Amino acid sequence: MAGQFLSFQSIHKALKIIPLAAGLSLATPDQTVIADIPNWKHPTKTVFQSKGIAIHSVVLVNKTKPIFHVTFPVTASTCDTSALGQTLREVSKANGYWSYAIIDSTSKSTFLKTEVSSDPKKRQTTGIDYLVRQPCFSESVAMKSFACSAGMIEVFDRSVEPDAYNYELRYQKSSARFSSGAFSLDGIQEAKGQSAAKASTFLVATFSGPGMNCQEQYRVFQIATTGIIEVSEPFGLCSDITEIKRSGDSVLIKTTSEMEGVPPASFLWKDGKLIESKTP
Repeated sequence: MAGQFLSFQSIHKALKIIPLAAGLSLATPDQTVIADIPNWKHPTKTVFQSKGIAIHSVVLVNKTKPIFHVTFPVTASTCDTSALGQTLREVSKANGYWSYAIIDSTSKSTFLKTEVSSDPKKRQTTGIDYLVRQPCFSESVAMKSFACSAGMIEVFDRSVEPDAYNYELRYQKSSARFSSGAFSLDGIQEAKGQSAAKASTFLVATFSGPGMNCQEQYRVFQIATTGIIEVSEPFGLCSDITEIKRSGDSVLIKTTSEMEGVPPASFLWKDGKLIESKTP
């Protein structure tokens, strides 16, 4: 699981930007490296120190986005993705809700890399995309988080073999697993439209497959107010989505295709069922 980063060289009163006090060295015209961490002053440093995370350097790209090179402690809490997510949100807050990246390339680390996107105007973290590795888990745990009206949805890659994708969705205390064969998850968008109070949240996920043709297919994720997650069967092979429309507790997806023999179609997800109708 993008925005911009606090300027380390100037104070922007409207955004309350916090500058660096020391430790700057110019590496390239578009990158500034902060290597003197003991003399570096920034609110994010306090968060890292409180979590026992050692900072080795900070690379500021285009004077806006920092990449923190760190070492995460190898503890049980490091393997807890909920705890990791909380840490990343605390860093985001200390960073004024601007985007950033963290890299831990040490050989003993369970944590590899994260990209965190935020909205400084709304003052909230909007997405976390990170990767951890063994000894945390016995299977792949690449994870992305998606912010929607229900809250944060976490998507874990549970694949154990190449080109055989398996995923797990998590929302609060609920989870759902499904396989997608050779199709990997590319993105998720929320179905917008009319909805009743305390209605389910509908997400439409895009998957891409190998080869030059028929590369995309889709699934609907339904998140009920009770937390229960439902996942539709894949649909829309060889097609592009032209419309996503929500009405009450159902969602309508229309597709079209440039492939010969694949007519336009409509898919209605309602009451846990996917109903297809094709247009001649």
